[in-house]
Parts: sequence; structure tokens; C-alpha cells
Amino acid sequence: MQDFSYPLIEPLSAEQMFTRIRAYNENLRAVRFCRRPKDSAKLRILAKDNIGVQDFLTSAGSYALRVLVLPDAFCVRQIRKNPQIDIFGKTHLTELAGFVTTRVLKDGYSELGGFGRNPHGAQYPCRGSSSGSAIACAAGFCDAALGTETRGSLMMPAMANGVFGFKPTRGAVSRSGIIPLSSSFDAPGVLSRSLSGLKTVFSAMLGKDDSDPQSFVPSELRKKKFN
Repeated sequence: MQDFSYPLIEPLSAEQMFTRIRAYNENLRAVRFCRRPKDSAKLRILAKDNIGVQDFLTSAGSYALRVLVLPDAFCVRQIRKNPQIDIFGKTHLTELAGFVTTRVLKDGYSELGGFGRNPHGAQYPCRGSSSGSAIACAAGFCDAALGTETRGSLMMPAMANGVFGFKPTRGAVSRSGIIPLSSSFDAPGVLSRSLSGLKTVFSAMLGKDDSDPQSFVPSELRKKKFN
């Protein structure tokens, strides 16, 4: 297996990413669906499989939702306005984003995806429910990936897999079109192989969404985008 135990921050072409997915995804179990990313895009990203992307099914890792079709989530619609960003697939996650019960699912497991594997070695955990997105970034399957956090599901896998992660203030990015876990805590965010990529994707996600009662545009971002 490829040694991923180094900071993978150099640019990768669309063909290199697609080749890596085909070579290593069966072992790492990070990507659920994808097509070949666009050569013309500056950033090629994946979305956690609880986030609606009209080009792919959205299951939240659950067999019961395996054929669910959702339209683009609000944050995905916002990202599509930037022609330099290509959303080319979906990542596995802890089933139902780690739905809390008396028997909590182990981090990274879903009935559809099995157990995700940290690309730095099987001895390391992959951690919270956005583990597939973090694994995909660390393995060079994408430049960045969308994730969600309710109680550590962005920051913990980012730390465990050695990539950048950002959980915005709740409401800064709309939750519309995302399969929920907790309306009090859910927040979409970004994982990335680089800070510049993280900033670009986060900036593209912003916008006031009247369908999400918590949605707002931070005052310092109303006149100009985050940069």
C-alpha cells in the first residue's frame, strides 16, 4: 500500500486524483461515489454523504437511505456559482453522522461503507463522522471536502488524519439540504489539504438562506468575501 505518512500538500492533477481513488479507495473506504474530476477546475472537492448533491445519491451511510435522492444543499448551490470548484463525488461517513444511542457506532463505520481507514496507517483511528472526507483529503483523492460537525465530527478527523479542518460558527453556513443530527449543534464545514483551499471553499459556501432560521452572514463578510 502507498505510504501516506507525509504532508500531501503539493498540487495534484485531475488524473492523478482519479488514479489514486481507483488504486487506494477499496482499502481506505473514503469515497462512496465519484466521476472523474474536471481538468479545468482549480479545486476538486468531495462532499460528505449526508449533504445533498443532485448528481449523486445521499444516504448518510445508512442502508435504509441507500437510494435517497436529494437536490443540492444550499451550500452546494453556493459553491456551484464558482466555476473554479468542481464537486465530483461523495465521501463515506459514520452512519447517520454517529447518531447517539445507548450503543454508539464506532467512529468511521457505516453499513454501506464499512470501516474507513486512516491513510497514515491502520494503527491510527480515523475519528469522527466526517472521517471519509478527512481520509480523502489526506490520501490525495481531492483538494478539499465538505463535512459536518455536531460534536467534533470535523475537528477530530482533521486532527487524526493530518489535514486542515474548519467548523464555522453555527448558522454561518446554511444547513438546508443536509440530513440533520441535531438542530442545536449541526454545522457544515470544510476539510482540506491546504489553508488556501479551505478558505476558498468556505468563502464559496457563504450566503443568507431564508429557509434556515439560524442562517446569517457575519457582519465582516457582508461587504466582501472571506479571503
